[in-house]
Amino acid sequence: MGTPQEAVLSHAIRTKVRPMTPRSVELAQATTPTPDFEPWIGAMIGKRHRIVRHVASGGMGHVFLGQHTTLGGWVAIKMLFDGRDAEATRYFCNEARLLAHLRHPNIVGVVDCGVLESGVYIVMEWLPGEDLGSYLASNGPLPPMRALWILSQLASALDYIHGKGIVHRDIKPENVIFHPEAYDAVKLFDFGVAVPFRAPPSCEDDKVIGTPLYMAPEQAAGCPPTPSTDLYALGALALELMTGHAAYARSSPSEIVASVLTSPPSLPSDHGLCVPGLDEVIAKAMARDPKDRFATGLAFIEALRAVLSAESAEPQAPALPRASRPSPPSMKPTTVWSEPPRAPRLDMETVQHRLRPPPSPSAFGVLAACCFALAAWLVPL
Repeated sequence: MGTPQEAVLSHAIRTKVRPMTPRSVELAQATTPTPDFEPWIGAMIGKRHRIVRHVASGGMGHVFLGQHTTLGGWVAIKMLFDGRDAEATRYFCNEARLLAHLRHPNIVGVVDCGVLESGVYIVMEWLPGEDLGSYLASNGPLPPMRALWILSQLASALDYIHGKGIVHRDIKPENVIFHPEAYDAVKLFDFGVAVPFRAPPSCEDDKVIGTPLYMAPEQAAGCPPTPSTDLYALGALALELMTGHAAYARSSPSEIVASVLTSPPSLPSDHGLCVPGLDEVIAKAMARDPKDRFATGLAFIEALRAVLSAESAEPQAPALPRASRPSPPSMKPTTVWSEPPRAPRLDMETVQHRLRPPPSPSAFGVLAACCFALAAWLVPL
């Protein structure tokens, strides 16, 4: 028995989704006109979240900024309206089901989901920053060690979902939220086309789903995805982060798929990044045969770190001989202490005398002082 959210979404799939039709390349891009979002501003989604403004639209729905009506926290509300492609609805509901079971610091968290009269929705945590693709377009490639930190976070997320039996199938910069002001923290999102992987893979299905520039050859051939499919895309992403160039020339989807199936990917040295051993690591990550790739994301990161750490280590200058570096005259010491100066020693009698309290006044002295004070007071009279 699943959660209430899963039951609602399963009902939506059974009643609204038609069987999927095979396509040569499915990029899940919207073809219908963008609806008017003004009536949605201020609308309640569920019982706890209110829409504040429209943020973005994509192939898998529309994203709004929302706010929790009680706690005041910000959320992202992703909606898919009626009248859209039934396959997109299926992907949308699939994303909600998968995210409901994933808990990882580098994966977007889901808060709520449900069905409205106008469509289905997912409420997710609000992620500040921008997608990695937009950041690269504005700022260019990243330094290799900075790219390594980002890749290590993504590799951790991929190893986590692979351990859950899930393949993302669409790893690309646009599906990674990047927050430079939060120590370059990243979060992976858009699990709409993610599926459980099965073995052994067969290439009987002619359905190709994903983004061609980051597709593994077996994925472009229509074979069921495996964890190695995501790791290939991680290697392609690593190349783009460090060089600013994709593994294949940007052209039409069909031409890119043909290149993936017939040609090897470009390497860092092809784009001017010459680091000893880096080409070999990227080539292994993007090997044509899945068996020749890294087994896990962690293995890929360790190999990448070993190469980049060796390159970033600065060689130390050799030490000069002592005879060739005499002390300057102005630095020559004028006084040499054989040992620290010591305070003069005191004998016991001197110490006791200094510690002895002052003598108390005698009774005669007190009486004499009183007499003098009385005489001084009576004289003016």
